[in-house]
Amino acid sequence: MDQGTGILRLVSCVGAALAAALEMRAHAARGDGDNARAALTEAERFLDALPEADRTASAFGYGESQLRFHAGSAFTLLRDLPAALEATARALELCAPGDYTDWALSRLDRAQCLAWTDPDTGLGYAAETIAALTGPQRQGIIANRARRLLGALSPAQLTSPLARDLADLVET
Repeated sequence: MDQGTGILRLVSCVGAALAAALEMRAHAARGDGDNARAALTEAERFLDALPEADRTASAFGYGESQLRFHAGSAFTLLRDLPAALEATARALELCAPGDYTDWALSRLDRAQCLAWTDPDTGLGYAAETIAALTGPQRQGIIANRARRLLGALSPAQLTSPLARDLADLVET
């Protein structure tokens, strides 16, 4: 095997695709949209280079559903409404039926986006998402994402019945 082939195999591994996606989210968390989008391009390139056997949403693979989940999260952090809605829609389309974590987090990112233009619609969508989960499934990162949505509301919006309902669902 020549050195070029070995490098390509190293670069086109699951870890490279995941690392680029996580880099995208880190840039987005810092508000750096240009570098977040560049990292997304790299993640897509790495994902495209993966063998089909590695393109699965699992602990040992990395699939398009996971990449679109990460992209939706990044674009939500960047407040890029069109890109976030597109990425979350694709993530939800590809999400495995039993993957409640990525399903819920993608829906909560989508709810956050909807809340920017219509708080009642976003809060209703978030409450529907949380209500579909069991108590243990709501815990941890999912509850934290719902709290982030609530934390982005104005004081007046927090007093709405929908906001109170969502807060009650998250805390029960």
